Amino acid sequence: MASKDHFTVLVAEDDFLLGEYLSASLVAAGLHVAGPARNVAEALRAAEASPLDFAVLDVGLANGSAAPVADILRRRRIPFALTTGLAGCSLPGDLAVEERWEKPFDAAALAAAIRQRLYADAA
Repeated sequence: MASKDHFTVLVAEDDFLLGEYLSASLVAAGLHVAGPARNVAEALRAAEASPLDFAVLDVGLANGSAAPVADILRRRRIPFALTTGLAGCSLPGDLAVEERWEKPFDAAALAAAIRQRLYADAA
């Protein structure tokens, strides 16, 4: 990844308050936010067309799984992390190997981890 002045993170989260809190935490960490996408269709559109550097996907979005969104991100070589409210659950298929944050998580800590990763990769 080339050095950049800013990075854009897709937030796909169907819980309104958590999506807004995570988005605000990412902005406070100096990152730009695409979304939050509240359902699978919105997340698919953003994953396919938006210029992204990272994504945070709620495993269980409104009206379906984030698995097809993860497939698009992998194809585009965009790293992502998963969030889930199902503590200790086994994730389906290829999602089981991805970075996972269990709810409730500290959105500021997640934002800081994403920022650190993106800037380290860009160096």
